[in-house]
Amino acid sequence: MVQCFSKTREDASHWTQRGAYFGYQEIMNAIDKNSSSEIEILQESNYDIKTEDIGSTYFTALHFPDYEDTFTIKDPQAKILDKSILGKWG
Repeated sequence: MVQCFSKTREDASHWTQRGAYFGYQEIMNAIDKNSSSEIEILQESNYDIKTEDIGSTYFTALHFPDYEDTFTIKDPQAKILDKSILGKWG
């Protein structure tokens, strides 16, 4: 099972980076399906993904682990393949 929301942060309604990636995939697939333009949708291979323990430690001894994936884009350059997709913002 993949954790899409944080367990140990103060506000457990925030997405993890993995959850945000899944949301991005769904949005971009919907846009791609309804667009006549070529859209590049980033895949996991476009990111360096590391698993980190972002858990909490109490009283310097009691640790509650919370492992989350962190995503760092490998090539952080925006690419517009077809400027017509920008509509009035282009």
